[in-house]
Amino acid sequence: MKVPTAAIFQTQRCYIPIDEMRGAIFHTADIQNSSKYRYIRYFSPVNGYCNVAEIEFYDKNGNKLAGTPVGSSGVKPISAFDGNLTTFIEAVYGSNEWIGLDLGTSALIGKIRFYPRTMVNSIIEGHTYELFYWDGQKWDSHGIQIASCHQLYYKASSDALFYLQDKTNNKVGSNFYMQDGLQKWL
Repeated sequence: MKVPTAAIFQTQRCYIPIDEMRGAIFHTADIQNSSKYRYIRYFSPVNGYCNVAEIEFYDKNGNKLAGTPVGSSGVKPISAFDGNLTTFIEAVYGSNEWIGLDLGTSALIGKIRFYPRTMVNSIIEGHTYELFYWDGQKWDSHGIQIASCHQLYYKASSDALFYLQDKTNNKVGSNFYMQDGLQKWL
């Protein structure tokens, strides 16, 4: 999903433009600022409806910051801070919408992580996955992995039928095969 450069994270006097979001992964923006802020907000791009699944703010030491969710009148901001990628923000109005946190006290912001609104058909960091392949008679396992990023690496035959199970959410994905190094979905 491409996000126009008008999308920004804003503190009291610090603006961080977000040029685009590529894919269903957590994106990270490191903040190089020495000022402390109590309020931090995400402004949706024009006609963006504030579509975001999750936003996380961290201090300079890497500690996740907590606060009270706040938002413009057309937004229920709690969904962006509930830790659930399947819930999301969809504002009533397309433009001039925002969500954010009142941290309760001023803090140095070190980074922001955000996840776009998606169908959550992707590899999620920290989830446990098992890759299966069809051996002609039954589904066999290629092993279990805990995702450390948005990609998994398996050594597997390229001429097999596969499916990947997200064991954390007990969700089985679609069947696929590999062709010329790319996944082809059935």
